[in-house]
Amino acid sequence: MKKLFLMSCMVLASHILWAQTLERQVVASAGSYSSNSSGSVSATAGDLVIATSTSGSFMLTQGFQQPDVNPSTGVAKTSEVKADYRLYPSPAKDNIAISIEAAENISVNFYIYNSEGKMVQKLENSLVQGRTYDHNFNITGYSAGTYFFKMTTIEGNMLRTIPFIIQ
Repeated sequence: MKKLFLMSCMVLASHILWAQTLERQVVASAGSYSSNSSGSVSATAGDLVIATSTSGSFMLTQGFQQPDVNPSTGVAKTSEVKADYRLYPSPAKDNIAISIEAAENISVNFYIYNSEGKMVQKLENSLVQGRTYDHNFNITGYSAGTYFFKMTTIEGNMLRTIPFIIQ
């Protein structure tokens, strides 16, 4: 009788515990899933909305698949740099100018890339002090086409990439 009771309790406990698990579900316009003995990989396409909602101990994240665990990456969280940028003129001929209005002092790296991704000019460790910073870049001799002006902090945090055209 004790064995039957113990077996019944085990079966009942396994059903109760099984009923408490939640499976991950992804709703997307396209994607795929593949698994083998080493693990599994899933991907989705068409996620247009990124939002996280929490209620008590429950969290719902929409827009990207989230991992099961949150391992420590060793990457320090960076603070967001608040600044307004203006690159002009576009289309340009001989010079382009960058104008930055920042709420605080920041050190910035500037890079210009051609449409093939090759860096054609750089200016590193520029200190943006006070409210406004203006700098001109000589682009004489560059062939006509689309270029990309990239700004990063000296720590490597991306600030902005701005496309512009040279005539």
